[in-house]
Amino acid sequence: MIRFEIRATPLNLQIAGYLERAHDVKTKIGQRIVVSSEGNPYGLKLSKLEMGSAILDLTDNDWRLLGKEVRRTVRGGKVREFTNWIIDIEPLRTQRVYVRLTPFEEEEIREAAKVEKKTISDFIRGKVLQGVAETSNRETILRQVLARKREQRERERTEKSRKAPQRYVT
Repeated sequence: MIRFEIRATPLNLQIAGYLERAHDVKTKIGQRIVVSSEGNPYGLKLSKLEMGSAILDLTDNDWRLLGKEVRRTVRGGKVREFTNWIIDIEPLRTQRVYVRLTPFEEEEIREAAKVEKKTISDFIRGKVLQGVAETSNRETILRQVLARKREQRERERTEKSRKAPQRYVT
């Protein structure tokens, strides 16, 4: 999800309204305007020509200031291109995860990553993904075992019902 903040000025309010209509983004207006594109995984491409036709007060200086604010406050994305006509924001491929470690744990991880000739982040990412795979394998195996037990119980019930004498009430 790409997210950035701009100052709450009358011109920026017009820009936020335009972005909501044209680019399907959500805006929160407070002391600052927070623009977020939750439903758009492909990024945002803001064009001065399109925006200028909708907002007639948009000058070159306003465009430059908008680009500086977007570049400074963007989260979940990176400004790939910023020219006199386009601000192109591309989503990041990865997300940051913060982990609390003691100095001893950090040193152990650093040494283990060195042994495997990986960066610390690649080493940790690999171990986390390995743990996720093991967990999902465990869950799959558990589901299979429970399904077998259920099938066994069903077979036993049907066998009991076949072996039980048929009694007819007259």
